[in-house]
Amino acid sequence: MQLASFAGLGGINFILSWSGPVGSDIIYYHVTKNQNSSTATTSTGSIVVDEVSIEDNSTDTVLRHPPTRTPKRSLTLPTFINSLSIYIFVLFLVITYGSIRLNTSFIPFYQKSIKETFPQELVNFGCVLGNSDNQIDDYMSYVNLTQNLAISGNKIILWSEAMTGIINETDLNSLYESIRNISISYNVYIGFTYVDVTNLNTTIYNKQVVINNKGDVVIDYKKSNLVPFVEANFITKGNNKLQTFQSEDFGIIGSAICFDFDFPKLIGQAPSKKVNLMLDSSNTWVS
Repeated sequence: MQLASFAGLGGINFILSWSGPVGSDIIYYHVTKNQNSSTATTSTGSIVVDEVSIEDNSTDTVLRHPPTRTPKRSLTLPTFINSLSIYIFVLFLVITYGSIRLNTSFIPFYQKSIKETFPQELVNFGCVLGNSDNQIDDYMSYVNLTQNLAISGNKIILWSEAMTGIINETDLNSLYESIRNISISYNVYIGFTYVDVTNLNTTIYNKQVVINNKGDVVIDYKKSNLVPFVEANFITKGNNKLQTFQSEDFGIIGSAICFDFDFPKLIGQAPSKKVNLMLDSSNTWVS
């Protein structure tokens, strides 16, 4: 958090990337130091000079060269100033600044507040959680909770996974009609879930349906990636196609259910479809 508050994700990437050259420099220093020490210990031989073989060079002509310029003196830094110490010093400054930044309301000149970054007001998002004590067909209690959230000003309402079981067409139509009325009356987007057992003898689906603020069914999604040993034995899987729709207020909205988010084959379709918001109903909310 301290690093992110200083320079965001780019700053974190820079610090992590910088650690690579620092580590390489440390390894290089220790390797060359060991090589130099081993060379010094092996140079202990003696030199024998044969005086007879030495030539008399007293008559040789010595060429005189003009004096060379004195080389410039180079700056030698103390040994404690190295790549590692500089890295640790910068890291200390960043963490110290980040800690101060997180514990105060100070906003530096190169950063913007949330209100300036997102000029629109924040949107209330409501969640309806399942209750294991409810009967399989007690969907109206969840409809009432949804209406209460809509009255409270929530603009998006999402149910957790497999909230209720629908076993006949009458209950199914009643559920859809109730959600439509709420969405139109309170100008709200609603994603509701149920286990569709209306065709018990053939197929059972784990579904998420999204109705927009006009009362239209814009997503009718069947869970595509089923949990082994929990759903796979009796639930029919969907077609692994990400469903999306263009909303008036929140851009392109997509839909998936819980375990689906672990599979790039489905979720990986979101960038190509330019999804701005994903609705993820999950059973883990009520665990």
